[in-house]
Amino acid sequence: MRRAVGAGVAPSEVTSSDLLTLITGIVLATEHRRDPAAEADRLLALVVQGISPPRE
Repeated sequence: MRRAVGAGVAPSEVTSSDLLTLITGIVLATEHRRDPAAEADRLLALVVQGISPPRE
């Protein structure tokens, strides 16, 4: 996270613990879906998009 924040690709308020919590939530929320891996990939992409700075 320090490198991502330093490079300006993640906001400074996002922590490694935040990311682990989000990933755990995604895993728990998708474990009983028909295709858990695909659903987890889709949700993780939403998370990454949400914490990434806007592209110009």
